[in-house]
Amino acid sequence: MPLLGAKVGGMIGNAAVVAAAYGMDTYLMDTVNDGDNSKQVLEDFKNAGVKIDLIRHDSELPDVKCLIFLKGGSGLFL
Repeated sequence: MPLLGAKVGGMIGNAAVVAAAYGMDTYLMDTVNDGDNSKQVLEDFKNAGVKIDLIRHDSELPDVKCLIFLKGGSGLFL
């Protein structure tokens, strides 16, 4: 099975981007580390109109990630 590679997304983030696209004042509230992956994700949210003012930073946290496994190419998310 080919690897999908790193992509920005996730259920909560996708919902926030959709809400912002409909013109709603949308804020993301979370605590993330200061790594490059977190910076990329936050920049993508900001560019999509999601307000990131309520994000806190903690350098002790691991990178943000969501792992998706496909079973036999069927599109079943586990």
